[in-house]
Amino acid sequence: MITIITDIKGDEPDILTAFKHEDLVLKVRGEREVFRANAPGYGWTTEQLEQVCEEYCKIISWTQFDALEAYVGNQWVGSTEV
Repeated sequence: MITIITDIKGDEPDILTAFKHEDLVLKVRGEREVFRANAPGYGWTTEQLEQVCEEYCKIISWTQFDALEAYVGNQWVGSTEV
């Protein structure tokens, strides 16, 4: 399962807003792209990212990969290793 870390707690920085209109890209170890999803018209939310990643992981056997990293645009937003 991919853990998305874009929710803001306390004084944590907002890492999603500046990139929310960019594609969601899943990569193996941050290098080889294995999945891409276009951003919704109004941009990604944490909940939507979690849902898409969960659905993708159900479709494939994600354990076949050493580690999956999630990016929105160039911004790292989560991983199977979090």
